Amino acid sequence: MATSSIYTSVKIKKKTDCQKLVNALEHAEKKKAKAVVFSRPVEVIKGEKVKDLFK
Repeated sequence: MATSSIYTSVKIKKKTDCQKLVNALEHAEKKKAKAVVFSRPVEVIKGEKVKDLFK
């Protein structure tokens, strides 16, 4: 997911849709995040290495 996508505006026109959104957000807030286990080795690359990767 792109970082800028969290800044997207959402316009809700119906009251029932607003209630559904609020309920979903409240429900999601109560859930705990699952631990991520990588099945392969992971390496963080930055700068020039990224450019070299896409050459």
